[in-house]
Amino acid sequence: MTLSPLLLAAVGGLALSSAHAQTPVPAAGEAEPCHQMHCVVARRGTAEVTVADILAKSRTLDERQRGAVLSDPRNLNQMVENILIMRQIANAADQDKAAADPVVQASMALARDEVIGLYQLDHIRATRVQGDFERLARENYQANKDAFKSPREVRVRHLLIASSKRSDAEALALAEKLAAELQGADDERFASAVMEHSDDPSKSNNGGIYNVPENSSEFDPQFLQGAISLTVKGQLSKPIKTAFGYHLIRLLDQRASVPVPFEEVHSMILDKVKQEARRKAVMEYRAELSTAELEFFPRNLEKLMSEAGAREPAAK
Repeated sequence: MTLSPLLLAAVGGLALSSAHAQTPVPAAGEAEPCHQMHCVVARRGTAEVTVADILAKSRTLDERQRGAVLSDPRNLNQMVENILIMRQIANAADQDKAAADPVVQASMALARDEVIGLYQLDHIRATRVQGDFERLARENYQANKDAFKSPREVRVRHLLIASSKRSDAEALALAEKLAAELQGADDERFASAVMEHSDDPSKSNNGGIYNVPENSSEFDPQFLQGAISLTVKGQLSKPIKTAFGYHLIRLLDQRASVPVPFEEVHSMILDKVKQEARRKAVMEYRAELSTAELEFFPRNLEKLMSEAGAREPAAK
């Protein structure tokens, strides 16, 4: 396996920024590039970082994080620096003493199990995940069409009577009075009332107009519900209470929810069904392993549990 051109470019221009950095990686063109797993990317003191080290470390990240590291020289620089420092620290340790410590050796065995285990799970996914995913994606779309719709959206103009400027009772009374006066008013009259009475400071910029999608998280839930409940153009809500005060909301226009074409969500659904297939393959494999006979020796943990309990602070 060789480095991708993107990673090669990043490594080619890498210069360790740490105060401890002593040996910058040669820039591209200064030496014949080495693409094998054993090739050294950086060296300092007793520590070396190889191409294999970079790939191994990057595999501990999720796909998005991996891409962010391998495509950005600064992030890659930090990864190399972290590996170098930890390797220097490890090299400075008493190796014989560490080898004689059963807990250290157990930790190393657990780390090995995790790495090799992930390797095995990748193999399971590669060999067991099969199927007509294009067909499955289309079937998923057909079975869940309601989930693939653009949200209904309303365009509203609102008038706010703030409760911060008066008591709640006074705010409600004023809102109810204006609601009665503006019931049946045309938009021009309502717009004038907004400019005259609304306490919303943004009215000078937007005239009190907002576009409100039904799945929005940007609006107060009560305001959202009041706006979405309007269905007839020109309809005026009753006073709706939020943390800001009381709102009168008038429906100006609306856009119905419409199905999103399969082509627009194809890649998303395809990724979803593939991910589900990979998850199912792993769960089935784990279930197979769980069928083996389990032997458990709880008494061997009694001393460890007792010592741990003795260290716990007494409950108050």
